[in-house]
Amino acid sequence: MTQSNPAIEDKSCLLEFLPKPEAPFTFEDLQHCLSSLHLIAQNLRSHRIENGAVSLEKLELNFNFPKPLSVMEKCTNECSTTRWPQGFSVKVRNPAHHLIEEWMIVANQSVARFLFGNFIKRLKRCETF
Repeated sequence: MTQSNPAIEDKSCLLEFLPKPEAPFTFEDLQHCLSSLHLIAQNLRSHRIENGAVSLEKLELNFNFPKPLSVMEKCTNECSTTRWPQGFSVKVRNPAHHLIEEWMIVANQSVARFLFGNFIKRLKRCETF
């Protein structure tokens, strides 16, 4: 029951909502940079998987609930006030999700390396706080 948003499918519609890049940059420059970042992220991901990283990809369900009842409707409604889902959809994961996730992993790894390399060396065994 997934529904696609036609405004997102038609990329030209998105350009009117995006801020214009400042000179000397163009949308083509941004597209080139994002394509490069995506290619690097794909390589990093495949390298991580080859070295034993676990891939925890899972489906994410979104449930559609009815609108909340007003106070008057609650008082006059003899039916159960339990709000059961009216439907569901599966969250669609696109390449942008993978790109962001991979660079978040890189950021976390960089912080871990920094802390391990710098912070631990500065701790003393009998340091009192």
